[in-house]
Amino acid sequence: MTLPFALASLPADLPGAKALGALTALGVLGTGVSFVLFYTLIAEVGPTKSSLVAYVAPGFSVLYGVTLLDEPFGPATFAGLVMIVGGSWLSAEGRLPWRPRAVLVAQPTTKAPEAVR
Repeated sequence: MTLPFALASLPADLPGAKALGALTALGVLGTGVSFVLFYTLIAEVGPTKSSLVAYVAPGFSVLYGVTLLDEPFGPATFAGLVMIVGGSWLSAEGRLPWRPRAVLVAQPTTKAPEAVR
């Protein structure tokens, strides 16, 4: 759908080899490998727990901002990270950390299985 707009506004020069190499590296290594890992994770632990990986991004953003850009790390940032980690924990485990895990035990049945109709 955007092809006519792209053709109408072609650049005067093509990008150089460095720019094309960087674009290819980002597309193949960054996006391609991450999709393979994400779909493998879905197959291993299921879609619910796999979606929690998105909550890791704000933590890395804060880490990079504080270490590389000298951004301040204040109480609000700390509280936000605690809420993100806490919400992720509750989503993954479905319980508070100090409560024991529920153990599911199969109950024997005395009834004969019904025929499938």
